[in-house]
Amino acid sequence: MQDFSRRLARTAVPARIKSREYSPKTTSTRRLQARHFVLALFATFMLSLAPTRAADDEPPQKTLFLPKSPRAAAYVLSRLSNKELIEAPRSEFVYVALLERKGLDRKYRIEALEGLAKTRNTDTLTELLKGIQDLDAKGEESELALRDLAALLLQTRTGDLAAGRTDVEKLANEPQLPLTRQIGYAALITADASADKIWQTAGADPAKLADLVLAVPVIRDAGLRSSFYPKLQPLLQKADPVEVRRAAITAIAAVPGHDAETFDTLAGFVKSGTERAAAVAGLQQIPRKSWPKEQAEPLIDSLIAYLKNVPVDQRTEPDAANAFQFATDLTPLLPPEKARTAGKTLRSLGASVFVIHTIPEQMLYDKTLIAVEPGKPMEIILKNDDAMQHNLVVVKPGSTEEIGQAAEKMAPQPDAFLRLYVPDSPKVLFATRLLDPGQQTKLAFTAPTDPGEYPYLCSYPGHWRRMVGTLAVVNDVENYLASHAE
Repeated sequence: MQDFSRRLARTAVPARIKSREYSPKTTSTRRLQARHFVLALFATFMLSLAPTRAADDEPPQKTLFLPKSPRAAAYVLSRLSNKELIEAPRSEFVYVALLERKGLDRKYRIEALEGLAKTRNTDTLTELLKGIQDLDAKGEESELALRDLAALLLQTRTGDLAAGRTDVEKLANEPQLPLTRQIGYAALITADASADKIWQTAGADPAKLADLVLAVPVIRDAGLRSSFYPKLQPLLQKADPVEVRRAAITAIAAVPGHDAETFDTLAGFVKSGTERAAAVAGLQQIPRKSWPKEQAEPLIDSLIAYLKNVPVDQRTEPDAANAFQFATDLTPLLPPEKARTAGKTLRSLGASVFVIHTIPEQMLYDKTLIAVEPGKPMEIILKNDDAMQHNLVVVKPGSTEEIGQAAEKMAPQPDAFLRLYVPDSPKVLFATRLLDPGQQTKLAFTAPTDPGEYPYLCSYPGHWRRMVGTLAVVNDVENYLASHAE
């Protein structure tokens, strides 16, 4: 407690003192008074956190006295760790902090919404919409928590969204962040159970249309997403405005029921070099079972030609890395001899780069098998597209359960979050940091020299049971992948 108090004292910001007339003595005195006030405030705060014991010797409980000013209270609460905030006695200010703090389990968001609705005599949807608006006003730094609240909004019953449509509509029209506007459009479409009404109002404005189109992938109802296909398809053929076409390329890959047509259309963009980066990203979202074998060879040839023209030191940049990964993923669709040749050509272009995404709300990696030669330099680019925190840890063969259970035992420890839930074990070979929603990171290392199947997993407590994959270190990558084709 003393260490925590000292940390708060060090981070305290002295009050700024204004005076109509300059007086060294007066200024010095007021500064001293302001400093005493700040120290007294924090001393009172820290003493309030000290456990108190009732006369009947009940278990100690924490109390928390916060300033009456919302801004001052928010500042004090911002100095608490996530663990300390979770343990803080509940109040309106604490509920707001729980709603806005990144990296918290969703159950605390729900608790905060229910607590605020009760405290303010409103309802959870009203508080959720207000929370989203407040986070939007704070700018891009709030996007991680914003994504979490977006998931809660889009899980709201259609009838409730329809009843609050006027307030929901404000999210599509007023916010400063594109993400918030896209959330608003997705919620409006869900409330209307149709895309027709909102499409008519947004279609004339390219900026609004781009936001509306990018809202399609986050709509939960597959039927509603499917209804967008005839609206998105014509946008792919329009070169201007370019932001609308790129948005349509991104969105159409999330529309179910048209995988074959969408693959063919986006493959054309890749082969022509038009919007290649957006098209490759879109194609990677289409289920592999829908990838046509006859498209594999021309796509690989096109991507290899593109990669050869990319400077060597830029081949691990996002666009080139995605192209490299997509070409690698296509090789198992080729006949064995052609797959071997294509694989060797791709590996000759530089380090083996693997792009792995987390699948939203499924607690899965999108790739469960990657292969590399022993001792080969390699990179894993992990992109967290989920609303939860995830990481990727490469471990020795046969140690998945041991490392996963060890990570679960770390959860109650005060320093578990800071240690990223990666156990201190010789069986842990490589690990990324813990990623918040929307973040990505690069893990560069040299593959083990001993051939074998090295598991990779998310070591966040409980995730390892589903979020697992295999890094195969083999002498013949093409034969291995061909024999393990999905």
